[in-house]
Amino acid sequence: MTGFLVDDRSWAVRELVVETGHWYSGKEVRIATDKVNRISYQEARVHVSLTKADIQKTAEHELARASAG
Repeated sequence: MTGFLVDDRSWAVRELVVETGHWYSGKEVRIATDKVNRISYQEARVHVSLTKADIQKTAEHELARASAG
């Protein structure tokens, strides 16, 4: 995780900014918090309920969402 985005009214964390790693050229993508299953500080990983294809469909700094259908 390289950062996060906070709602300016409620101060709730809405999205995490994460680096994808070597499998997708180390790009950063925004992940909605409802797609985060867990964060492992020991592994330095964010586990999400998205596929690699879902993440690859997003542009750098665009919110990653599960594909419909």
